[in-house]
Amino acid sequence: MQIHVLKRLPVYKKMTKLRPEERRRARGGLAATGMFLVLSGCSGCYGLELAGDAGSIGDDFAADADADVGTEEEAVVDRDPCVPAIEACNGRDDDCDGLVDEDFGLGLPCDGPDADSCEDDEMTCSGCSSGPDIVEACDCSDNDCDGAVDEGCEDRTCEATLTVVDIDYPSSCWVDVPPAGASDTVSFPCLGSEVRIVFEHIEFTGEVTGCWIEMHARTTFPWSDGCDWETAQSIVGDFLPGSLLDYEYREAPMPGQTGCDPSCEAAGVIRVQ
Repeated sequence: MQIHVLKRLPVYKKMTKLRPEERRRARGGLAATGMFLVLSGCSGCYGLELAGDAGSIGDDFAADADADVGTEEEAVVDRDPCVPAIEACNGRDDDCDGLVDEDFGLGLPCDGPDADSCEDDEMTCSGCSSGPDIVEACDCSDNDCDGAVDEGCEDRTCEATLTVVDIDYPSSCWVDVPPAGASDTVSFPCLGSEVRIVFEHIEFTGEVTGCWIEMHARTTFPWSDGCDWETAQSIVGDFLPGSLLDYEYREAPMPGQTGCDPSCEAAGVIRVQ
């Protein structure tokens, strides 16, 4: 029977550096941990014989260790296997399931330690981050996410600019239609009140209730057909920044007249800024 020395060190891997004493053990040949022996049987053998003398085995073993582990700066050994523990929020896979910090909702929206109740912040290992304070804007919305709308707006004044964007009307409807680009700014108590705006010479009056506006205008004028005419104009819609209000226009002869031209109508949009 012969003992064959397989010149490998399977326990030495490139993961952590070998300490000097470990390298000396590797050069000690047969004393190094991890040497493999393979026994091959034969009939009639009495005793064991090494495949090579002890000195050559040690030299071969040490040389092979050098080949497998490289320089001392490159040589490494196996780490301990992962030992499951309770997952902590620390950037490591504590419970050995292949996931890191999976139980803490990292990156999910949350409500941090700020003045509002909105989930506009982000979860971290240190808890929910603190974002900017969102304050109530008096725009018929629950801006600060506290379940109440426009609280604290009772004594505040709001301001808005209304601009005529476009009006589509027949060529015959032109006497008192406000021109595109005409604008006016109105100030009012934020929770609503009576309001007044003027486009050119046309005066609209009405009311803001919450975030709804409704205004009307009426004008009269004589026309070339010998009849007295009147216009009826209205602006209605959600009174919010950036919204478009509906504008309607109608002109017609005043009642009780004959031989007048036919009435006409127009429509357009008014932008709130």
